[in-house]
Amino acid sequence: MVLNPPAEKKPEVLQGTTLQQAFDDFVAVRKKLKARTLCDYQRIMKTVFADWQNKAMLKINKDMVAKRHSKIGAEHGEAYANLSMRFLRALFNFAIAQYEDCNGHSILRENPVTRQQIWHNQFFTCLGGNAELSLYFITFSWRFSTLTIKNVFKHF
Repeated sequence: MVLNPPAEKKPEVLQGTTLQQAFDDFVAVRKKLKARTLCDYQRIMKTVFADWQNKAMLKINKDMVAKRHSKIGAEHGEAYANLSMRFLRALFNFAIAQYEDCNGHSILRENPVTRQQIWHNQFFTCLGGNAELSLYFITFSWRFSTLTIKNVFKHF
């Protein structure tokens, strides 16, 4: 039984680690993932990152991530684009922590999924697209903890 798959690989091999290999290691290490979460991750790997599965993680850069985020948003929606980027960011964070050279330094120097300003703002979406209701929460956010749904709707 392998407890830490990345630790058993040589640094030279790790530099060529593909997105799929990192995902396989991620799943092997994270044994407590719920079935639904694992299913979502697998679906994202097969649909969103199908053409990146055999790409070395070192070859994936910030510009590629930004373009992919825009493409996903246009094809599958903003929420799915953000979900996919959160998954990819988690996968890179895992790889940064797990894949080290013989000196104990991470093979990946940075996570390319850090441009949060490119992510779609979903604040209005999560409130049913109601701009007035969203504006109410923004304007009175200091009172948010004392508000209830009943109190909010009596103002409209």
